Amino acid sequence: MIIDKIRNKFKEITTPILLFFDPEQEYREEVLAIDEPDFKVLEVNNNYFKVKYEIEILHPGSKFLLYHPFARPSKYSIKEYPLADLLYANQELIVDESADILSKYAIHHAHAPLILQYKRFVKAAKYQTKLLPVLTAKPFNEYKFKNAILSLILNEKKIANDTFNLIGLFELLNQSEEQWDKQWKAITREKLTDVITEIVYNCTHIQLEEVSANALQSLFLKLKYNIITKNSKEASSKDPYKQLKITDDVTLSKIDVFFKEWSDDKTKGAQLEEVMLNLGKGIDETKIVEAYDGTLTFGIKTQQIMQHEIKKLLADIKDNPNQVVETLKDWQVNNEVNEDFDQEIDFIKYTALYYRLRRNYSDFDFNFIEDYIQKYQQELYKLDGYYRHAYTAYQHIEKEKEAKDFTEVFQELNKNYDQFLIEINQAWMKILAENDFNLNATKIKKQYNFYKDFVAVNPNKKVVIISDGFRFELAKDLINELKVDATNAIDLEAIVASIPSYTNLGMSNLLPNNGIEAIVGENSIDYAINGIKTNSTNREKILQQVEPNALVLDYASFMRLGVVGQREILKPARLVYIYHNWMDNIGDKRSSEYYTFEAAEQCVDQLKLLIKKLYSSLNIYNIYVTADHGFLFNYNEIKENSRQVFPSVTNCLKEHTRFCITLDKQKSKDLFTVPLENTTNIQTEAAVLLPKGINRFRKLGGFGVQFVHGGASLQELIVPVIQLSRQRNTKFEEVTFTRLDQVRSMATSSAKFKILQDQAVGDKYKGTSVLFALYDLDNHLISNEVEIKLEAVSEQPSERMFEFKLDLNALGSSTQTAYLKAYNTKDLDRLNPIINDLIKINTLTEIDEF
Repeated sequence: MIIDKIRNKFKEITTPILLFFDPEQEYREEVLAIDEPDFKVLEVNNNYFKVKYEIEILHPGSKFLLYHPFARPSKYSIKEYPLADLLYANQELIVDESADILSKYAIHHAHAPLILQYKRFVKAAKYQTKLLPVLTAKPFNEYKFKNAILSLILNEKKIANDTFNLIGLFELLNQSEEQWDKQWKAITREKLTDVITEIVYNCTHIQLEEVSANALQSLFLKLKYNIITKNSKEASSKDPYKQLKITDDVTLSKIDVFFKEWSDDKTKGAQLEEVMLNLGKGIDETKIVEAYDGTLTFGIKTQQIMQHEIKKLLADIKDNPNQVVETLKDWQVNNEVNEDFDQEIDFIKYTALYYRLRRNYSDFDFNFIEDYIQKYQQELYKLDGYYRHAYTAYQHIEKEKEAKDFTEVFQELNKNYDQFLIEINQAWMKILAENDFNLNATKIKKQYNFYKDFVAVNPNKKVVIISDGFRFELAKDLINELKVDATNAIDLEAIVASIPSYTNLGMSNLLPNNGIEAIVGENSIDYAINGIKTNSTNREKILQQVEPNALVLDYASFMRLGVVGQREILKPARLVYIYHNWMDNIGDKRSSEYYTFEAAEQCVDQLKLLIKKLYSSLNIYNIYVTADHGFLFNYNEIKENSRQVFPSVTNCLKEHTRFCITLDKQKSKDLFTVPLENTTNIQTEAAVLLPKGINRFRKLGGFGVQFVHGGASLQELIVPVIQLSRQRNTKFEEVTFTRLDQVRSMATSSAKFKILQDQAVGDKYKGTSVLFALYDLDNHLISNEVEIKLEAVSEQPSERMFEFKLDLNALGSSTQTAYLKAYNTKDLDRLNPIINDLIKINTLTEIDEF
């Protein structure tokens, strides 16, 4: 440290003044901070009279260090130096900087000229930590040292890294011309252009003839073109950039690794697209796309290429949905999906999944009522879910981006989904009509027996959540969210609601009863259990007839309470019904019905939050989730003139867009007449009039038309019952996995691997996360790491398979033997590999090591 040199110098000399000239001001901050009792520090800076006054008048006889933030006057200018007398009469502090540095870092004296050349970097406190690994390396490497100086100028965090310095140069070029000129002057002043030449060769195997802005820009265009076309051995004759084509395998492998390292770095990768777009604008990807006419598999997907690929998928989505699904899987495995296109990919994925499943059914003619229920709860519900997810993704695209490329596909999807609803429900209504809508005669579990079949048989404290309009396919999404926690034992069953599928009747069905009474008034119908009307204010009273410590809560009011308040209110209760009204509240209004699917996502999130709070904070370990009814939703406007005329009845007890309850004995070919007692446990003469299929009645008022319930469609009638219990004292094993791929060697810089999650997450097994990567013989990481979350809940092995891709880094490209290793993410020190499989590497990059 400079302070030690100053102290030692004062001990050596007999004169009271020590002069120190520091033209680069390397020590200024350190010197001016000195506070010593034995001498005073004065900075000399056009204040010569003040300095002399301090020395000769104020403190005669005292010792002074005179710090000069400029060079020592030459023999020609010494006469003009006002303190020349002090300089001649006293001593000067001269720092032998290179000797000090060589000694400090044990660097051979042969490197002294280089160290002296860059001493201001080495001496600067802000750089010392960054340069330490290079300065202490044995043996000292002059190229690495100069490379590190370049890193400092470029303000790179990874010091002396070839790849990141070259990326830094491209990023600098991509900025303003003023910024480039400023940094380029520093690079040339420090004589670092030869280092850049070597960096380019190390990263790309390309020899630059000169180093300049134009040369580096031309280099980038060549790199961009060749990474895009890397999978084509020969350039197309139509390719306008074919003169840039590189055929040398070593160079192509180097370029591939360079771009992989660029994209894999979180900070640098975020800027790659912008550099591609601006610095690489001389290469128009659309022209490459046109030249190869869909035959080229791109080595990297820029935004322009992604837009082209998306258009291609959109064109194939209806006729080749399976191919589209498989293409998206490949993109995911190859890590080719740009997060900027997440919504677009979601729309394509769910639309393709919809069409793929839809093609499995040429008709919906099944033999029995039970067959329809079984088919729907096993598979057909997915069509509603896929459509909903595609619709939601489209909404995001339309709101945040340009949706014109998707509009035609979206319109066609809506038509197809409308047709699906018509076809399946025409067939369903036909078989119901053939059986006089006598759901009571079937073996299906009925909604009016919900309490008896599910709740009464459980002697434990329990909470029943009734979510208005929570249809069956939404329950599947909720279960997938909850099953990740292996201590949750979850079952899902379908029950059938009554016709009409509306709130008053559905909510009555879910209360404990041995039969519901219809209270018929003039133009009205209500329901009662044991003489008590089932309206919302009486539900707690009805529950307390079977469980004195029963409680009824409203979701919104309950969630506003703090945990202490929630515990207090739940503590005495043995049975709690929580009523959640979100879906129906949003959808069943003409002003907000187009927000139906947005409300669906929010509904699932709200229920997940409530359930997790119940078991994690409030010690409730038995939870049921069900609904009063489902719903139908059509995006395409159902116009007034396409709806059925409301039936002409003299005594309408309840009316809605999907039904009319009446005491009239009415038969019509345009209507379905359903005896109310055939789908309920109510003894009554009332009948329900329904429009044909999924049609609506013409009704005035604010009733929803696009979102409806009350009818007899599968989507309205089939409601879920989720049963969740917590397995508190059960020890769960983590799921295991098996490699399915046969990869034993790599001829290129990347390879795909495939694994099977052996067990489903559920009653006995819990999920886990595993990191896969390639390592060399010294256990150095030589590829990217991929984390696979083994949390699949499906019993189908095909839905528990995972594929991933590993790409060799620069170190890996020059390695011949590797090991595929997998570590549990909890094994932070990477001590216990789950697998340790030998992989031979036969890439050509190793030639470059001579």
